[in-house]
Amino acid sequence: MSYTNTVSVLMCVCNGERFLEEQLKSLRNQTRLPDNITIYDDRSTDSSVEIINRFVSLHNLDLTWKVVINPSRKGWRQNFYDAITECDSDYIFFCDQDDIWHKDKISVMLDTMHENPSILVLNGLIETIDSDGNHIDVLDWNQNVVYDSKIVKLNIGDTIYVWKPRIGCAMAIHKTVKQQLKYFECNEYFAHDMWALNIGALLDGCYSINYPVIKYRVHKYNATAKTTVKMLNKIERIQQSEGKLSGLNYIRGGVSLMNTELINRNQYTTFLNAIGFYELKAISIKKTKPLNVLRLLAYIKLYCDYFKFKQFVVDILEILNLRDNVRSVKYFLKNRIGGKHS
Repeated sequence: MSYTNTVSVLMCVCNGERFLEEQLKSLRNQTRLPDNITIYDDRSTDSSVEIINRFVSLHNLDLTWKVVINPSRKGWRQNFYDAITECDSDYIFFCDQDDIWHKDKISVMLDTMHENPSILVLNGLIETIDSDGNHIDVLDWNQNVVYDSKIVKLNIGDTIYVWKPRIGCAMAIHKTVKQQLKYFECNEYFAHDMWALNIGALLDGCYSINYPVIKYRVHKYNATAKTTVKMLNKIERIQQSEGKLSGLNYIRGGVSLMNTELINRNQYTTFLNAIGFYELKAISIKKTKPLNVLRLLAYIKLYCDYFKFKQFVVDILEILNLRDNVRSVKYFLKNRIGGKHS
């Protein structure tokens, strides 16, 4: 289809020389080319900038491709944040340095958003590959998936409670969502893709499409798809909870400044409920109050809808300050039983 709306691709780079050219090729080979591609290099110390400039020159892309070198190292969160604020296109696609886009990514997602004007954020599926480009399954992201291009609406509960592979590199947003960014300062607890998801849901316009749009590379330099989680001790969990409380206050503050005429009231009610839930969990880690067990029971439907029963048990033990005790008992029994059979 042909549209008058402008489309931008924002790519953030830092020392990405190993996989960079393959990604650049996938951008150039899109069946629907973007109106412009801006690449923000975060002070790479390898040959990333040289690779990009050579590619742009070789394919005569100077009119639509632009390379910006940051005056100082920003980090990936700030790099994406600044890139988005400086973009004024109607549709924005986020791009990482080491993935491979399917040729029809832009055309499929753009057509879907035009055919469904209520869509403000669209999430495509990802296929995972290793460093050599071989297909792999990570965290069951691709297990038993039948691609039918069906679009599904996501509410704020889907975006704020459940972690799924809805990440920026497989996402497209409308400028309506981007315009709300001004109410959210760049924050370590709220990356660009997460605020896009949650804002899109609050505006009642967050959707996913059951169609793969990128090959997402998983390698030792990639932190998103790690399959192991460190078991934190009590002090570390308290420190983490303080950070979460700060993040929750940040999110609540930003949402309070958004255009209330755009926010869906039902989504906003769910949002407030989620904030209360996470605050209760964070506060309970810092200070044991048995009464909080009853407060947590008020969220039992939430656990049924979004979490496993094990998480409910863990949270109860945390509130009662018994989590580490149970963990120690499990460790003791495991080693004792294991020792008998060794």
